[in-house]
Amino acid sequence: MLGLCFLYLRHVKGHRWNHKRVYRIYRERELNLRIKPRKRIVREKPEPLAVPEAINQCWSMDFMHDRCYAFDQINCLHAPERWPDIKSFAVIASERTIRGKTTLEHRLYIASLPADAARLNHAVRQHWRGENSLHWCMDVVFGDDQMRARTGHAAHNFAVLRHIALNLIRLAPVKRKGGLKVRRLIAATSDNYRAQLLGLV
Repeated sequence: MLGLCFLYLRHVKGHRWNHKRVYRIYRERELNLRIKPRKRIVREKPEPLAVPEAINQCWSMDFMHDRCYAFDQINCLHAPERWPDIKSFAVIASERTIRGKTTLEHRLYIASLPADAARLNHAVRQHWRGENSLHWCMDVVFGDDQMRARTGHAAHNFAVLRHIALNLIRLAPVKRKGGLKVRRLIAATSDNYRAQLLGLV
């Protein structure tokens, strides 16, 4: 920003000031302080919430329903020999309703399990449960995807330490307000809270 001011004053306005004088004036006028305007999102026509009109209608704004279909006819797949242990494949149809609008999504999975729809659906749900409860938290709270430790066993060692820290914060004897990221920051700055997490108090 300062560079643009200097170029404008020098070349457009014709002032022969040097960059030190422009910087001094820039600081005196407090132009170096960033002013962040508040943006309000104005909703012109807010949608009313759906109200059930009969018994057994759902109050929820977001409703999801899954159906799992399992098949053991793997010959209909393209090049099934690429997966030597494949025994079945599953199609999960997810129907989601948000504010009266229904969307349908199909997800396909291959498996080394027999074609049992209930078992395959449970396995898929457990996979996404682990993904949402652990991997997402590790990425958001600890920046796991941006970690660049590559030498020796450093990546594995840091992953173990991050898991220990995450479990300590989740199982804290004294509950604090805020998410995992906030509690991690409190643990980094507060000796008392850190001692409580480590069981030293």
